[in-house]
Amino acid sequence: MMQKQSDYIQDYLKGMNFKSVLTDMGINTPLSTTDLKEYLSCLKSNLCHAIAQHHHQGYDAAVYLSRSTDIIIGKIADKYLSGDDKKQIVMVAMGGYGRGTLAPFSDIDILFLLDNDANADIKSKIQNILYDLWDLKLTLGYCVHALGDITDKIVHDMNFCTALLERRMIYGDNSLYNRLNKRYTEYQNISALTFLSAKMIEREQRHLKSGDSRYLVEPDIKNSKGGLRDLHSLYWIGKYLYVENDLNHLIKHNIFTASDLRTIRTAERFLWTVRFMLHDFHKKQHDKLDFDSQSHIADLLGYKDKSGRLSVENFMKHYFIVARNVGHLTRIFCYALEIQHRMRIKNLQTTLKDYQIYQKHYDIHEGRINFLSRDMVKNHPILMIEIFEISDKHNILLHPSALVTIRQYAHKINTDFIETTNDAFLIFRRILCSGLRVEKTLRDMNEAGILGRLIPDFGRIVALMQFNMYHHYTVDEHLIRTVGVIHNIANGDFTQEHPLASQIIHRLEMRDVLFVAVFLHDIAKGRPEDHSIVGSEIALWLGRKMGFSDAEIEILQWLVLHHLSMSDISQKRDLSDNQVIEEFAKFVKSSQRLKLLLCLTVADIRAVGPGVWNGWKGELLRTLYNHTQDMLQGGYIKETRSQRCEMQKKIFFESAPQSLFINMSHEDTYKITNDLPVHFWLSTPLKTQIDIISVMVSCHHNPSECMVKLIPDVFCDVTEVIIYTKDYSGLFTTVTGAMSASGTYIYDAKIYTSVSGWAIDHFRIQDTHSKSITDDSYLQRISDNIQKAVKNHKIDFSQDKKSNLKHIKQSKDIFHVPSLVVFDNTGSSNNTIIEIETQNRYFLLYDIAHLLHQLNISIISAHINSYGEKAIDVFYIRDKFGFKIEDKKMIDSLKQKILHCLNHSE
Repeated sequence: MMQKQSDYIQDYLKGMNFKSVLTDMGINTPLSTTDLKEYLSCLKSNLCHAIAQHHHQGYDAAVYLSRSTDIIIGKIADKYLSGDDKKQIVMVAMGGYGRGTLAPFSDIDILFLLDNDANADIKSKIQNILYDLWDLKLTLGYCVHALGDITDKIVHDMNFCTALLERRMIYGDNSLYNRLNKRYTEYQNISALTFLSAKMIEREQRHLKSGDSRYLVEPDIKNSKGGLRDLHSLYWIGKYLYVENDLNHLIKHNIFTASDLRTIRTAERFLWTVRFMLHDFHKKQHDKLDFDSQSHIADLLGYKDKSGRLSVENFMKHYFIVARNVGHLTRIFCYALEIQHRMRIKNLQTTLKDYQIYQKHYDIHEGRINFLSRDMVKNHPILMIEIFEISDKHNILLHPSALVTIRQYAHKINTDFIETTNDAFLIFRRILCSGLRVEKTLRDMNEAGILGRLIPDFGRIVALMQFNMYHHYTVDEHLIRTVGVIHNIANGDFTQEHPLASQIIHRLEMRDVLFVAVFLHDIAKGRPEDHSIVGSEIALWLGRKMGFSDAEIEILQWLVLHHLSMSDISQKRDLSDNQVIEEFAKFVKSSQRLKLLLCLTVADIRAVGPGVWNGWKGELLRTLYNHTQDMLQGGYIKETRSQRCEMQKKIFFESAPQSLFINMSHEDTYKITNDLPVHFWLSTPLKTQIDIISVMVSCHHNPSECMVKLIPDVFCDVTEVIIYTKDYSGLFTTVTGAMSASGTYIYDAKIYTSVSGWAIDHFRIQDTHSKSITDDSYLQRISDNIQKAVKNHKIDFSQDKKSNLKHIKQSKDIFHVPSLVVFDNTGSSNNTIIEIETQNRYFLLYDIAHLLHQLNISIISAHINSYGEKAIDVFYIRDKFGFKIEDKKMIDSLKQKILHCLNHSE
C-alpha cells in the first residue's frame, strides 16, 4: 500500500499540481504508524525535489504538507475517538500550522478544546493520539483546555492569543468550534489597540535580538528584519484589528493596494521556498540562512555566476531585495495603522522650520512631509532628492505617499538627468557631509530606490553580498554604516573607543573629502577588476559632479585607491622597525593625508560588523600614526628607539597599579622591566604590558619553568593567553600545537624574547564557535596542556591534529581560498618577511611553525590576521645563523615547501 502511495505522490509532484484535492491521495484505509511515518518522510523529500525542479513553489509545498498533515492527524484521531466523543472535542490548528503552511520540520501547534461537560476519559484518548503523533517524529506544541477556560487564557497569554488568531478546525465538533470563534471575536472587538501595541513592541524586540538589520549576510529567514515573521505580523495585526481572515480584504480598509498585496504574495512565496529548502538541507528546524546552506540552495534554485558575482551572491541579492520590499510595506502598514487608530508609534515632529521656503513644493500632513502633487515630481525629479535633505535637516519623516511617489517616478532620475544636472549632486553632498541623521537618511534613500538611481555605481552594489565570513552586511549597508560611524566620530560619540580619530577629525581641512571617500571606498565591489582602482575612477566622476577642486579630487581618489593600506601595514608589519615607518611616511607624503587615511580606516573596520574592531587594532593604528607623524614632521623619528622605549616605560610605571610590584625591591622591579626587549615596549598596548609583567612578577615570587595565564575578553570575543618560560628552539611550534590540540583557534600571536633568554608569548584564542573561552575548567585544561607540552618540549602534534579535526566542523570548509606565499627582503633591515594568504583553519599556525622549525628557520615575530575564512599571516624570519634569507634558490624552495604544507595539511 505504501509503495503505491509513494508512486502516486511522485507522479503528483512531477506535475506540480500542488492545489489538487488532497482527498485524491488514496489514504482511504487505516494505516499503521510505520506506514504514515514512511509516507511523511517520502512526501517531504518529494516536495523538496519538486521545488528544486520547479523553482519558487515553496509556499504551495508548505500548504500541501499542512493539508496532508491534517489528513494524517484525522486518521489517527479516528482510531481513538468515535460517536459522542467527537461531539465533545475539537482539534484546532494554531500558529503557522493554523495558517495552513508547514515547513518540513516546523512545530505543529494544536489546541485540544473540550466541551465543559466532556467525558472524564477523553483526556486519556487525547494522550493516545499524542503518543501516535510523537511516534511519527512530529514536533508538537499542544495544549488542552475546556471551553469555559478559553477566554481567561486568551486575555492573559498574548502568545496564545496570537497563535489562536490563526486557528483552523482540523477535527471534531463544528458547534464547539463556532462557540470558540464567538468567544475569541468578543474579546478581539474590545482589545484591538492592546494587541497592536503588544505586537509592535514584540517586533522591535525580535529585530534587536536578530541583529536589527535586514542586510545581515547570514539572515534568519523567519525572524530577521524583512523575514517571514514580519509578514506574519502584518497578517496578525490586519486580521485582529479588522476581524478579517482574508488579507485581500485589507484593500477595502485602505491599508494596502492591490499592487502591495501582490508584492507581499511574491515575497512570501520566495521566503517559503527558501525556508522549506533550509529545513530539508539541515534535516531539522533551522531558519538561519547560513553560509553552509546558501550555495546549496542557490544551485538548486538555478542561480548562475554572472557579472563577476557568484551564483550564491546573486541568490542572496534576490533575498535582500525581497527583505527590502517587506520593509517598505511594513512602513506603509505602520503608518496606516497610526493614522486610522490615532496611535503614535514613534514621536513625530509636526512642525517644520522655515516652512514657507518649502511651501511651493511640499506639504506637511500628519506630522510628515509630502509632495504637493505627483505631477510636480514627474516634471521636476530633483524634488525626490531634495525631500530627503529636508527630512534630514528638520528631523521630519517622509509621508508614505511620498515614498510611493518616489518609487513611481524614480526612473526619471536617468542618464539624461544625471548628465545634465549637478544640482542634485550638490544636494546629495550636503546630505552626505552636513546631515544630522546621515546614516538613517542614506538608508531611507537606498530603500526608496533613489540612491542607486542618482549614483548608478551604488545601484550595482545594492543588496550585494560578499560570500565570505569577514563581512557581516551587504556592501551597500556596509558603506552606509561606515558613513554613520565617521559622523559619530565627528560628533564626539566615540571619544573613548577612538580617541585619536575623535581628536584629529576636527583639525581636518578636507572633511567633505573624507565623508565622500568613506561613502565610496567599497563602491566597486563585486566586479572582476580591483575594486580600489575602479572605485578611484568613480571618485573622479563623482568628485567633479559634487563640485570639488582638482586638488581635492586628487586626494579623494588617493583615499579610495589606498583605503586598505593603513590597516594592512598596522596589522602585518613590525611597527617598532624604523624602516617600516620610513616607507609608510614616503607613501602617505603629508600629515593631512595621514589624518584622512586614519579616520577612513577606523570607520571602515568599525563598520564591518560586531566584534571586528577591538582595542588591539586601535592601538596598532595609533602606534603607526604617531610614528609616521613624527617622521613626516621632522623627516625622522624625533627620539631614538631607546629614548622611545624609556618614554613607554615611564608611561607604564605611571599607569600600572601600585599593587603590581608589592613586596618587591626597586632593584628587582627594574630587573624585570629592563629584561624586556625594546620592541615589546614600542609595539605592545599598555593593558597587555601590565598583564604580561604581572605574569613575570608572579614567576619572580613563585619560580616556575613555565607560567601560563588566560584572560577572557568577552567584549572582543577572544581569550588572551600569556606564556612565560625559558626559551628553546621550537617553543613557538610547541605552544601553537598545544593550543590547537586543546580545540582552540589562534586569532593573534606576538612573540618576545627577554634579554636573559626567556620567552614571552602573547596569543589571542577563540573556541570552535569563534567565541571567547570563559569556562574555568576549559581554561584550566588549556593551561595544563600548554605547560605539559612545554615541559616535554613536544613538537609533533600530528596525532592530536588528526583526532581533533574529526570532531570539528568548520563553516570555513565551504569556502575556497587559494594559497599565496610572498617573500619580502626590503621591508625590514634584519629579517626576511613572509606573507602567507590561505584558507583559515585550525592547526594552521602550528603547521607553518612546525615546517619552519624543521627547516631550521627562526620565527622572530608573527602577525596573525583573520578575515573570516581567509588568514593572512606574516612572519619575520631568519636562517639558522641569524641572517636574512636572500638566496633566490633557497627562497623558491622554501616557498614550494610552504605551499605544499598549506595545500596538503590533512
